Amino acid sequence: MVTGGDPSFSLELTQWEDPQGTGQAASPAYHRGLYRIALGVDDVNAAHGQLSLTAAEPLPAPQFVELPGTRLGGVTVLFLRDPDGVVVELVGRSRSHMRR
Repeated sequence: MVTGGDPSFSLELTQWEDPQGTGQAASPAYHRGLYRIALGVDDVNAAHGQLSLTAAEPLPAPQFVELPGTRLGGVTVLFLRDPDGVVVELVGRSRSHMRR
């Protein structure tokens, strides 16, 4: 995914095809190395629409996650997995909000 307004940023999810993986990954997440990453995007629904155009499978819908007791009250998040199972979260946080 490359953002239209900012060509300096792209997100690429890749997986090793050769050599083929063997065995099972360790079950506890903290034994796997990178197991989760969250990225702020201006508009989660727009990102979902853009990603859906090239996705090999249907993507899950974005969700609103309540954050009671915080200034935000909640955020819209799209939860994805890369080919190795790493959770990738696209979190609705506009650039103007992040600059504050």
